[in-house]
Amino acid sequence: MIKKSRLLLQILSFSLTLLIFLKIVGNFNIIKAHNATFVLQNISSIPTLNLPPYLWISAIIIFISAVIGRAYCSFLCPVGFIQDLARKIAMKIKVGSKMPVNGRLYLRYFILVLCLFLMVFKSSLFHYFDHFSNLGRTINLFIMPRLSFSSALGILFLLIIVVIPIYLPRWFCNTLCPTGTLFYFLSKRKLITLKVGSDCKTCNKCAPECPTNCIQGGVIKQRLCIDCFECIQECNFQAVKIKARLPFQKRVPAALPTNRRQLLKSAIAAPIGILSANALERVSRPTINPNMVTPPGGNSQKQFKSSCSACQLCVSVCPTKVLYTTHQSIPKMDYIKSYCSYECNTCLGVCTTGALSYYPLEHKKLIKMGTIKLDEKTCIPFVKDQDCAACAEHCPTGAVMTKLNKGRFRPVIDEDVCIGCGHCQHVCPVEPVRSITITPLDTHKVAYAPKKKDKKAKVEQDVDNDFPF
Repeated sequence: MIKKSRLLLQILSFSLTLLIFLKIVGNFNIIKAHNATFVLQNISSIPTLNLPPYLWISAIIIFISAVIGRAYCSFLCPVGFIQDLARKIAMKIKVGSKMPVNGRLYLRYFILVLCLFLMVFKSSLFHYFDHFSNLGRTINLFIMPRLSFSSALGILFLLIIVVIPIYLPRWFCNTLCPTGTLFYFLSKRKLITLKVGSDCKTCNKCAPECPTNCIQGGVIKQRLCIDCFECIQECNFQAVKIKARLPFQKRVPAALPTNRRQLLKSAIAAPIGILSANALERVSRPTINPNMVTPPGGNSQKQFKSSCSACQLCVSVCPTKVLYTTHQSIPKMDYIKSYCSYECNTCLGVCTTGALSYYPLEHKKLIKMGTIKLDEKTCIPFVKDQDCAACAEHCPTGAVMTKLNKGRFRPVIDEDVCIGCGHCQHVCPVEPVRSITITPLDTHKVAYAPKKKDKKAKVEQDVDNDFPF
């Protein structure tokens, strides 16, 4: 019963994550509740005070971890499910082996402290270790395949969670994952613990079923155990039991490492992690890219780059595919490839860390991401004395209009109502450099309400030009 219930919850959790990335599930409340299960992502929003609406779900998961252990890792984590699935398939076809995972505590301490203090210093570099950020990059490999540094990270993570578990079960969870280490710390004084009683026959029937291979010779290694409780069901002698204690009841302290070197490594892991986080934050402080248009809700380049966890959920769900990832895996807008839809605020609704602040659609329509610039030296109506209204026809706010000038309809700009959505730049037929472009703003502003167009240009279709309208 335990095994089937756990498998069902894992499938449901992984399926929901996949359906959100595939845009099959689009309800913002469901998505935000789902995102709240990724605790580290939500913790990263605390220093910026841009708290997600379902933070209480993260609080419940933390509370459960402190009471009964790493239940999230066992029952809800989609990355854990993939590792368990890879291991089970390997066992069925008799490939690989089951070597015990060392789970070096000093390395786990270092990574956790490093990630937590990167958040304190308002740096998003923790995403290189975060399981959800890496999972997003991996899923995006199949949704939007392209050669990039982000894709390379996705491929590497795919190998880590699919190939390594064949030999080392749940290696990522008990070696690199900061969320898993956080839950391990929280569960050190948990009220419910698995114990192997004296009636254990050391038959090792439970050992092959353990997803982390933490049972060796009838002894459970607590630092590796993810509290799945499957060993209880597998034991024929009922030797594995749940032992509960009261909150005020004294607990036998865990034994310290007997190896001096291990003890020293564990002792210095935390300060080294803090110093490393400070150094990384200093050398990787966000720089302003004059050519980068920050997505709506990002407020400013600096704030967006400092908060974005590079999970690529916004990239996956963007209906126009205007978002793509930079070499640092941070999304940016590509107006040559596409444009930001005026009637869409999907990316704002799915952001896990608050890097893209949520605004209702009517407010999002007034976010000014950039300013419009027209080069009359290359614009077709000015240079070739031919009608062209591609930009005006597609502008959703009326920032670009056409007016009769010297017998031709020529574009006229109103920067006050321009929001920098990139429609005009995307459809401009002039190549290789567009005649009309969007200049990014360092900090977003509020545009004036859009106005209706009072005139429409007459367009003569030129067989030599492939207009996008």
